[in-house]
Amino acid sequence: MSPSDLPTLAPPTAPPKSPTDPMPRDVVSGRVTGLTDSCTEVTTDDGAVWSLSGDTDAKLAIGDTVSVKVSPLADGEEPCGTGLSARIVSVRLVG
Repeated sequence: MSPSDLPTLAPPTAPPKSPTDPMPRDVVSGRVTGLTDSCTEVTTDDGAVWSLSGDTDAKLAIGDTVSVKVSPLADGEEPCGTGLSARIVSVRLVG
Protein backbone atom coordinates (compact mmCIF):
# COMPACT_ATOMS: atom_id res chain seq x y z
CA MET A 1 0.00 0.00 0.00
CA SER A 2 1.36 3.41 -0.91
CA PRO A 3 1.15 6.43 1.45
CA SER A 4 -1.60 7.94 -0.76
CA ASP A 5 -3.86 4.84 -0.67
CA LEU A 6 -6.78 4.99 1.73
CA PRO A 7 -7.37 2.00 4.00
CA THR A 8 -10.54 0.01 3.37
CA LEU A 9 -12.60 -1.99 5.82
CA ALA A 10 -13.71 -5.52 5.14
CA PRO A 11 -17.48 -5.92 4.64
CA PRO A 12 -19.36 -6.81 7.84
CA THR A 13 -20.11 -10.48 8.41
CA ALA A 14 -23.26 -9.91 10.52
CA PRO A 15 -25.43 -7.08 11.84
CA PRO A 16 -24.22 -5.32 15.00
CA LYS A 17 -25.19 -6.92 18.32
CA SER A 18 -25.93 -3.61 20.06
CA PRO A 19 -27.30 -0.28 18.82
CA THR A 20 -24.77 1.72 16.87
CA ASP A 21 -26.52 5.06 17.51
CA PRO A 22 -27.52 5.09 21.18
CA MET A 23 -30.28 7.51 22.18
CA PRO A 24 -29.37 10.24 24.64
CA ARG A 25 -30.73 9.49 28.11
CA ASP A 26 -32.10 13.00 28.60
CA VAL A 27 -34.43 12.96 25.56
CA VAL A 28 -37.93 11.45 25.33
CA SER A 29 -39.47 11.15 21.86
CA GLY A 30 -42.99 10.02 21.06
CA ARG A 31 -46.62 11.11 20.72
CA VAL A 32 -48.48 13.37 23.13
CA THR A 33 -51.17 11.20 24.73
CA GLY A 34 -52.31 13.44 27.58
CA LEU A 35 -52.26 17.14 28.50
CA THR A 36 -53.09 19.08 31.65
CA ASP A 37 -51.98 22.50 32.89
CA SER A 38 -48.66 21.26 34.24
CA CYS A 39 -48.31 17.70 32.90
CA THR A 40 -47.63 16.35 29.43
CA GLU A 41 -47.90 12.61 28.84
CA VAL A 42 -45.77 11.24 26.03
CA THR A 43 -45.93 7.63 24.80
CA THR A 44 -42.80 6.37 23.05
CA ASP A 45 -42.70 3.92 20.13
CA ASP A 46 -41.89 1.08 22.54
CA GLY A 47 -45.04 1.82 24.60
CA ALA A 48 -43.40 3.54 27.58
CA VAL A 49 -45.55 6.34 29.03
CA TRP A 50 -43.78 9.40 30.43
CA SER A 51 -45.51 11.93 32.71
CA LEU A 52 -43.51 15.12 32.18
CA SER A 53 -43.90 17.98 34.67
CA GLY A 54 -43.64 21.63 33.77
CA ASP A 55 -44.95 24.22 31.37
CA THR A 56 -43.97 24.44 27.72
CA ASP A 57 -43.88 27.36 25.32
CA ALA A 58 -44.96 25.03 22.53
CA LYS A 59 -48.66 24.78 21.65
CA LEU A 60 -49.15 21.02 21.93
CA ALA A 61 -52.15 18.87 21.05
CA ILE A 62 -52.96 15.20 21.61
CA GLY A 63 -51.33 13.22 18.80
CA ASP A 64 -48.42 15.63 18.19
CA THR A 65 -45.04 13.96 17.74
CA VAL A 66 -42.46 15.57 20.02
CA SER A 67 -38.88 15.33 21.14
CA VAL A 68 -38.53 16.51 24.75
CA LYS A 69 -35.29 17.27 26.56
CA VAL A 70 -35.85 16.29 30.19
CA SER A 71 -34.17 16.43 33.59
CA PRO A 72 -34.87 14.52 36.81
CA LEU A 73 -37.52 15.88 39.17
CA ALA A 74 -36.17 18.05 42.00
CA ASP A 75 -35.84 16.47 45.45
CA GLY A 76 -39.29 16.29 47.00
CA GLU A 77 -41.09 17.18 43.76
CA GLU A 78 -44.14 14.98 43.20
CA PRO A 79 -44.68 13.26 39.82
CA CYS A 80 -47.58 14.72 37.83
CA GLY A 81 -48.93 11.38 36.58
CA THR A 82 -48.55 7.64 36.76
CA GLY A 83 -45.97 7.27 33.96
CA LEU A 84 -42.19 7.53 34.18
CA SER A 85 -41.48 10.95 35.66
CA ALA A 86 -39.20 13.78 34.57
CA ARG A 87 -39.21 17.58 34.27
CA ILE A 88 -39.47 19.30 30.88
CA VAL A 89 -36.41 21.35 29.86
CA SER A 90 -37.50 22.02 26.26
CA VAL A 91 -39.95 20.64 23.68
CA ARG A 92 -39.56 20.38 19.91
CA LEU A 93 -42.41 19.43 17.58
CA VAL A 94 -41.28 16.78 15.10
CA GLY A 95 -42.68 16.61 11.58
